[in-house]
Amino acid sequence: MSTRSQLRFVDSSRDWTDPVQVYRHSDGYPEGVLPALRKLRDVQNNTATLRGANYAAANFIFLCKLQGMTMYEDDGFSRNSIDQDDILDPEEWDVDQPHFLLGYGVESPSSGIHGDEEYLYIVDVGVPGWEVSVSKHGGFPSWEAADDLPDGETAFDHVEWQFDGISLDGAIEALVDE
Repeated sequence: MSTRSQLRFVDSSRDWTDPVQVYRHSDGYPEGVLPALRKLRDVQNNTATLRGANYAAANFIFLCKLQGMTMYEDDGFSRNSIDQDDILDPEEWDVDQPHFLLGYGVESPSSGIHGDEEYLYIVDVGVPGWEVSVSKHGGFPSWEAADDLPDGETAFDHVEWQFDGISLDGAIEALVDE
């Protein structure tokens, strides 16, 4: 069963950037998302490629999809033998609806959420080490209640946070200690 989530990437160091929201269809629980965010942060720090919330969101999707491609090693995709022409030719794929082409989407923050998510996240890439807010499991209005929200408000405006604006590393440590 999938654990759906929405991640809202923000950059508090820049007041001119808008949040970027990513839908994650599977493994959206904190033990799945937070380590992926740490890997993303470390990659972006070590390669000097962080350019704000929009780059972080795009690279989060990219890195997660890249990791997902390893599920298909038996279908001709391996880390050492991916041929660029083959990877871009669906005729060469021995799988229908490959997971690495599904599972993530870019959402409009003004649209709110789908309503079947179990977790919401805010990832602030503008703070050294990054800060995160992680909702309680189902701690926000669902799709049934979305119609009752005031105009212009989304579930992100009514979240019960498990962690609210703490360091990414601190959130991971707190999960391990629970």
